[in-house]
Amino acid sequence: MFDLGLWELLIIFLIGLLILGPERMARTARIIGFWLGKARGAFNAAKSEVERELRVEDLRKAGESIRHEVEGVGRQVEESGRQMEKAGWDFEKEVADVRRRLQGGVENPLSADATTASADATSEATPDSASSTSSPTAGGGKSAPEKSETSKDDRADGEPGR
Repeated sequence: MFDLGLWELLIIFLIGLLILGPERMARTARIIGFWLGKARGAFNAAKSEVERELRVEDLRKAGESIRHEVEGVGRQVEESGRQMEKAGWDFEKEVADVRRRLQGGVENPLSADATTASADATSEATPDSASSTSSPTAGGGKSAPEKSETSKDDRADGEPGR
């Protein structure tokens, strides 16, 4: 504000000393120091009050931004919940549709598959199919097709058939 250097302060002191004299100059310097201290204290108090208000405002803004973010996340969670609920309803509809189809057609399709699989297994275990060189468990548990006396699994190179 005031750009006073050392020389300017010295000139002001000398002028005050000439005008006021040495006796009144000490009393005047104490009074000026007292009022400058009060002014400095008032300025610092106002400055700290403004800084505190700015911090409160910053905290308010941060709180608002956090609240908006939380609301956004809440909306996303609600939307995800709705999607999950819709997927659950769709799944229940599919299950009901499959039950209707099962009740209208085959009673238990798994038992029908198990019956055909057991029939296939018993036909392979008959003495007629025992002449084949491949076993029912060759090839990872799957039965090999009967084509000739030597199957693909009995090749000389040792590589299993595909």
